[in-house]
Amino acid sequence: MDHYSTLGVNKDASAQEIKSAYRNLAKEHHPDAGGNQEKFQQISNAYETLSNPDKRAEYNVYGDNPQPRGQPRYSSHHVHINPEDMFANFFAGGRNPFGGRHGHPGQYQQQNRNIRIAMEISLEDTLDTCEKTLKITTPAGMEQNVEVKLPKGAQTGMIMRYPGLGDNTFEELPRGELMVEIHVREHPQFKRAGPNLGFDIEINSIEAILGSSTEITTLSGKTIKVTIPAGTQYGTQMRIAGHGTFHTQSAIQGDLFVTVLIKTPTNLTAEQKAMLKQINE
Repeated sequence: MDHYSTLGVNKDASAQEIKSAYRNLAKEHHPDAGGNQEKFQQISNAYETLSNPDKRAEYNVYGDNPQPRGQPRYSSHHVHINPEDMFANFFAGGRNPFGGRHGHPGQYQQQNRNIRIAMEISLEDTLDTCEKTLKITTPAGMEQNVEVKLPKGAQTGMIMRYPGLGDNTFEELPRGELMVEIHVREHPQFKRAGPNLGFDIEINSIEAILGSSTEITTLSGKTIKVTIPAGTQYGTQMRIAGHGTFHTQSAIQGDLFVTVLIKTPTNLTAEQKAMLKQINE
């Protein structure tokens, strides 16, 4: 049975007709109302596909065998939907395992489901409070702008919660909660460990023996001169205070740890090799 037959609509059905059919069938077949779990899952899968214009267009061409595509990166516009959540907060009674809001003692307030989206920021964004505007579309097709304000030191996995900005499929119920999950992109040079940052510099073995100095640019863009003492060994780590990112809770800035990597020259001339041999002897 295809998705249109599952919902009992024609292939040219409007978005409103699909939504209405889904609401009626889901109420009838939801497990909490005594329905069949497998049937409810089929209905949910059908609605998830046909309520999304892109998925519906693809389904109309390929059916249940979509063309392979690469996995999308996190995007501020990508909404993660669990079909089983759609009616999770619609049925009251007993303990609500899907996170319905509390009403009077021993009761739960019915509401639309929550929406969870992912928002990607750069490591540089964690150096200060960060404000971004997200444009999202709810499953019911409502477009909205959400102002997200992140604290210093924001970390991957942090969730910002916005009550009343979630799903609005059922107009007679309060809207759910919007949850914005933060993901900090990996940096090509700096490695993060809490509020601290790691940075590697490479010198040759002669510089390690005699000592040298070099300049590095911190995450904030400041140029710092780093002195390499004579006799430095491979893996030596130097701490530069106050040039990391921040603690999320206290907003105290972490440190920058510079690790020295020593590279052995491979293009020495015969004369240079002879000189080093003499020194070694």
